[in-house]
Amino acid sequence: MTESYTCSFEEFFDSHLPSNGIELDPVIGDLKKQKMLVSRGQYVYQKSSSSTQKPPFMQTFKSFKSLFRSTISHHKSKSSHEDASNHWYRRPLEENVEYIAHGCITSNSEGPLRLMDVVVPIMGVDSRDVHPLSDEVDVVLLSHFAQIVNGDARGRFCFAVTFIDSQVTLWRFSRSLTIKSTPFDMTEHPDLLIQLLVIFLGSQTHLLGYDSLVTLLPDSNYVYEIPSDGDSGPLYYKTAALICDSQPTYVSGRSLRIWEVEQVESVSNPVRVPGTPNRVLKDVILDATARTEADIQEELFADMAKLAKDESWSSRPFLKDFPQCDIDVLADALEGERFKRYFSCIIAKYIGEVDNACGHGRPIRRCHFVYERICTPLDDITTLGEAVDVLRQALIPLRLMFCAGWVHRDVSPGNILAYRQAPGSPWTVKLSDLEHAKKFPDPESTGGDRITGTPYFIACEVLDGDYPSPQEQDEDCTDDDDPDMSPPPHEFVPVELVKSLPKALLHSRFLRHLNRLRKNLHGQYIARNNDGKYSDISTYSWIASGAFDSFFNEVEARRDEWADIEVVGSSTAPRRELAPADKSTTIFAADAPPPPSRSPPNQHQQPEGKPSRKRPVADSAEGGRAQKRARKNPVRDDIVVPRRSGPTTRSMALNERRVTRSTTRRLEEEKKKRRLK
Repeated sequence: MTESYTCSFEEFFDSHLPSNGIELDPVIGDLKKQKMLVSRGQYVYQKSSSSTQKPPFMQTFKSFKSLFRSTISHHKSKSSHEDASNHWYRRPLEENVEYIAHGCITSNSEGPLRLMDVVVPIMGVDSRDVHPLSDEVDVVLLSHFAQIVNGDARGRFCFAVTFIDSQVTLWRFSRSLTIKSTPFDMTEHPDLLIQLLVIFLGSQTHLLGYDSLVTLLPDSNYVYEIPSDGDSGPLYYKTAALICDSQPTYVSGRSLRIWEVEQVESVSNPVRVPGTPNRVLKDVILDATARTEADIQEELFADMAKLAKDESWSSRPFLKDFPQCDIDVLADALEGERFKRYFSCIIAKYIGEVDNACGHGRPIRRCHFVYERICTPLDDITTLGEAVDVLRQALIPLRLMFCAGWVHRDVSPGNILAYRQAPGSPWTVKLSDLEHAKKFPDPESTGGDRITGTPYFIACEVLDGDYPSPQEQDEDCTDDDDPDMSPPPHEFVPVELVKSLPKALLHSRFLRHLNRLRKNLHGQYIARNNDGKYSDISTYSWIASGAFDSFFNEVEARRDEWADIEVVGSSTAPRRELAPADKSTTIFAADAPPPPSRSPPNQHQQPEGKPSRKRPVADSAEGGRAQKRARKNPVRDDIVVPRRSGPTTRSMALNERRVTRSTTRRLEEEKKKRRLK
């Protein structure tokens, strides 16, 4: 949950609201003419109000409801800014719905309200009918805000207003900080409420939380602008399909969207630039203190280019146990910087300015990265034979990184991608997500790095914060014993996995060779750590070459036993084509469904007892890429796992769940039960 900061409403008005240059007196005069503001009369004592040190405003609302009587407010302010946006106040879509936002400031003057239409949500609670607890109101408001900001690709932050009787509280939500004001009494100071509405109704949209580089089109697609890098003009990319949408609980944390995009002429003319292929755009919120993936990729490629110029590179300690055939493959990759073809390369980028929530929150930045190819993740490869071919190729970029003095630190099925030029042609591996790659050994490392990686693929010493203590090494398995003498598969894999394996694989020698590789990995790992040589590059040489070469060569000899076995991946749903119907969900309605849950990486599950309906990858003639299919999230929501002293408990997991409307109704029921007691 995001950090919070409470300030006086005076500070909120002065420091956290936008300034739009609109004069307040004409608006107040107009309200007086329409008799919405009337004189207080002699029955009102002219003493300092309970919420400020100044006397109450000389006028008050004749009826508060009159201010919001019409669906579209007639008091839309006129701004002196030519590019100011037109906003309206709209009444709620559902009456008598407790804990549901009662209205909003919106750019949509008519028609059904969509999620991306809400600019400022407004929620009111009448204590005569409801006795809310402040923390319950906050939880519900945070839930609504999460839906608004996470549901719109333009969202950077959001303002909100809550009314509890006549007490008005102001909010500014961002991904690093929630700012909450102390309340003021709108009956004593209607001028403050009017000023607030004038600001919201007349401010430019980027001052109210929208990213000026992301534009919503009438067809509900977006256009991303990548500003000029100095050598050329800006680039524009229109979204075609949503590949991945990984949003955090509430609004804090790492937000990620990955789109399939097409390059277009401009925002005003969003037509495809002739001859350009579809690409991938990653929209991500990052810690501003961390290096970006673009920075890391640029430095890594520079080190690889430097490696290629070193005439004695093949004599490096890491390569001491490599056979000549493996060194020849690396030499070919280093020739003419052909190593880049093994990585998912960034071809355009935007690194946003640091946002630290008005000086109080954790500094973050928004980044947009455009990648050259649309690829297929490893766990969407349809046959075991093709998957093994891709895995074998993945050794090339990983070995190159090690030779150049780098480690990836997040090798998982979602980060091993594959691409082919045409249907039926061989796959080329594309190693992706270099965000957590670092130099190894790193002389500047303090040992205090945050835990990084994909759950279930994180090394034990990273999770534990220490290397394993000395223990008995696994039985040596590096000799040339007959693989039939190796332990049967069920001795090293869970029973559930054994039951799920096809018989053709279960009774083949594939798993026996895999078991030998596992034992080699574990044995070398224990021996290296027991000797305190985990930073000795030469100790990784044999395992990175001989052990893996042996496995792939042995299984290849009996390829006919396993190559055609179908692989069931975790991605089962097609990509979401962006159409108006996809984003027209009416919000703030009592019967509105909760937002779709977003499964963490590697945890997409099929209903128990039902077989997977995974659709095989179908090649298309365009770029050799798969047709519209859901692809595994190549960068996960939990890519940075918070360090903890113990295991994750069930309560921790529950606390990370999104607050949905069902949760809201449960809170209401518990509250009513308390009232009846």
